[in-house]
Amino acid sequence: MAERHKPKRADATIPMPDRGGALMPAGGAVIDAGMPYYRRLIADGDIVPVTDEATTKTRTGAPTRRGRSRERAKT
Repeated sequence: MAERHKPKRADATIPMPDRGGALMPAGGAVIDAGMPYYRRLIADGDIVPVTDEATTKTRTGAPTRRGRSRERAKT
């Protein structure tokens, strides 16, 4: 049951024991949501699912997923 989750707070440090203790990136990581450790983090609200809507929503002039602003991308 692999799902992509990210820390609820961008400044949170969430260790990933199945990856040698590496910290979960702010943008999220694919995790095994069946592991008790991750189930507890999900239940506590410390990590939240990453949705496509959250990664593609930008405001005018904000960087897009390709790293260019919308204004520059249109030209």
